[in-house]
Amino acid sequence: MSVMSKTAVCSLLLTALQAVHASPTSEDFEVCHRAAATSLEQCLDRRTGTNDNICWSDARKMKRRCYADVNQKYARHPVEDRKKMEAAKKATEEALARMRQESK
Repeated sequence: MSVMSKTAVCSLLLTALQAVHASPTSEDFEVCHRAAATSLEQCLDRRTGTNDNICWSDARKMKRRCYADVNQKYARHPVEDRKKMEAAKKATEEALARMRQESK
């Protein structure tokens, strides 16, 4: 098996694994934290002297919505994942078959 062939197979496998195992990182949620903090600060500035939890509640809702958006972005879609895995498996099998043919 040539170095080029080994590289191609490894590349295919890594691509397939990355497609299936993507998940949000703390950096993805940083935008949510900043948006909620800014919203809270602005609301508290506007409502100085009031003794209610409206600002805190609104900031928490904003953060939850943002978290949901981030999680949805990385949500697993079983049908799509299965199709990607099947395509990657087929491509890998074809590459291995070609390599076997070349080595004969």
